[in-house]
Amino acid sequence: MKVHPAEGYVDLKECGHDGLIWSCSNDFRQENPASLASPTPLPHHTGCFMTVPHRFTVRLLSAFALTIALGAGVPSAGAAPRIVLEEFSIEPTELKLGESFTIRAKAVATDVPLGSFQLRTADEVSKQQPVPGFTLYANAKWYLAEKGKYYLMDNGTVDEDPREGRFAVTLSTKGWKEGVTPLAFFASRRPTEGPFVAARHDLAVTVRGDRVFVEDLGGSSASASRAIQSFQVEPLKIAPGEPVRLSARINQRSHQGIRITNPYYIAPADALPGFVYDPEQKKSILGADPAMLLLDNGLRDLDKTQGDVSIELATGGWRPGVHHLQFELVGSSGKPVDYRSFAVKVLGPDDRLNVTVEESYLFGEGTHFGRFLKLRDGSLFSEDKVSTDQGLTWQSGTGGFGVGGEEFADGTVLGFDYRCLPTERDDGWYLCERSMLNDDGRTFRKDQARFFVPEAKPAMGHGPHKGPLFMRSILERKDGSLVALMAGWFKSDTALCPYGRGRPYSRTYVCESADRGATWRYLATIGYDQIGSEGYNEASMRRLPGGEWLAVLRTGSETDVNCQDNPIMWSVSSDEGRTWSRPERTGVEGAYPSLAILSDGKVAMSYGRPGAMLVFSRDRGRTWTDHTLVDATPYSGYTDLVELSPGLLLVGFGTRDLLDPASGERSNQLRLARVRYSYLPTEGKSSNTGRHSVR
Repeated sequence: MKVHPAEGYVDLKECGHDGLIWSCSNDFRQENPASLASPTPLPHHTGCFMTVPHRFTVRLLSAFALTIALGAGVPSAGAAPRIVLEEFSIEPTELKLGESFTIRAKAVATDVPLGSFQLRTADEVSKQQPVPGFTLYANAKWYLAEKGKYYLMDNGTVDEDPREGRFAVTLSTKGWKEGVTPLAFFASRRPTEGPFVAARHDLAVTVRGDRVFVEDLGGSSASASRAIQSFQVEPLKIAPGEPVRLSARINQRSHQGIRITNPYYIAPADALPGFVYDPEQKKSILGADPAMLLLDNGLRDLDKTQGDVSIELATGGWRPGVHHLQFELVGSSGKPVDYRSFAVKVLGPDDRLNVTVEESYLFGEGTHFGRFLKLRDGSLFSEDKVSTDQGLTWQSGTGGFGVGGEEFADGTVLGFDYRCLPTERDDGWYLCERSMLNDDGRTFRKDQARFFVPEAKPAMGHGPHKGPLFMRSILERKDGSLVALMAGWFKSDTALCPYGRGRPYSRTYVCESADRGATWRYLATIGYDQIGSEGYNEASMRRLPGGEWLAVLRTGSETDVNCQDNPIMWSVSSDEGRTWSRPERTGVEGAYPSLAILSDGKVAMSYGRPGAMLVFSRDRGRTWTDHTLVDATPYSGYTDLVELSPGLLLVGFGTRDLLDPASGERSNQLRLARVRYSYLPTEGKSSNTGRHSVR
């Protein structure tokens, strides 16, 4: 992987990795909270090479990584470096306020150095809400520090255990405030260089009066995710008003009750009937009181066997579409000790397709899927890989084509990197790495293209950006000139968005090139408005069968607590990108929308967060129906899709904390799923109800 030293930081909040150094790209930058002035350069790689799942060890899913029965099969992903917390303990777990408790851990690293340990607040907190003993504040977290840095070295000044690979620290609760303070403990390879590898373990400290309770929320051990031993949702597709049954077998070890809620923040109007909205959490919760938990053998449990839970969801009044929910076992701190994500599809009157999502299979490691590039000869590229059998098997070594590329009428194949960097003269000209397919049809060579966007300015997005950002899409005009989809900030874009951190609302625009992509100039703005938590960004652009150009645009993310209205918008151009209609709502919300124009004239769009989703349009992108769940794992929501043949799509998606049903462990993976669709024999009805079952 090529290193770009000029590229700054990864946004830790957007990646969901909160305060450590991660290897990501797209709009993500690398940030070291211990030394913000000294960023570590990133390899150019879409998504995270190796990241730690929330509360679980980094490792490949043994069941998923071997072979999947799809034609010729998928080769094994092989071994990967990892760090495991083999032991983790807290003692005592109950104490008087002012007394101390000790955290002890044993870390084992395989094919990677064990660099340090870290301990920080798990959630974002205000700088005005310090945690006693935690002296370093960065990225909206408080860290336990050693010599002014968050790296707690093995056998360093903080470590109380002299044995190699073991760590112990004693924390005093003197001065701790009433309430719950979630903490996250890490063993990682940092500060050594290389792709990030870590293990994470969560705990929560609860102060009630003069008593303190420390709860282990789980982590690297496989048993940590087996508090829920089995889980099933039936049916997954329902007619309006049809009930849904949730069945679970649960371990009684360390939970206070059950909560059924949303994976991310929602607006009050989005709360489902039967759920009550909690304005503090900005989520809805099943039941009449958000503070009350459901109980095994309680009033709503239809199965009176101890440890077996059966809950019926009444769906009367649920709107058509896919509804994402989460089944949580809640500990004494109010935090989940285990959970299962699921989604229910309510069939709508405008649904016309029978859509089947086949079992997904492994593509690679990471959380954020990038872009497909399909050539007329059938070759399919993604990241540094190429497939000649419609995505069943992949070979590495292409060199990559940036974050998006296209094949043009003369056979030329171009792609561009994500970031444009200012030239030394800083006169409105920017440089961006360009990728061109070699004559061998398998590898790409690189050079620099020039972009002239005189109004562009540097700004803080999910991290600091120095110039325009390429948005994955290029279209060719009839005269052979090219139009590239871009995003970023202009000098006049000063209004700050709800995302915070000094980020202005972003805009989406296009640049044109008359010399086959060597030089580009700003052409027109598609959208700029104070909308969503971020403004217009992460767009996708395609040519419709009638000649119009269609663009869809992200405006924010449901992970943002400050804004619960983040619609995906659409806009069209009837003059090959020179002017654009005012963006309008698609009717769905999410991140990273991607378009595919299908051979039968329909338009398909993938998007996510929560989950990985697919919708279809029969009216050139104006309205969208046949909402389809590809995967229920809430994060990352970064997807792409490509038509393999009429009626057959390939969807790529990223996951964080993907559950392995065999081992109970979670990890981060890029995955692929084939999706087949056909017209329903009777419009608007489907007998394919489906079932969702995970251990």
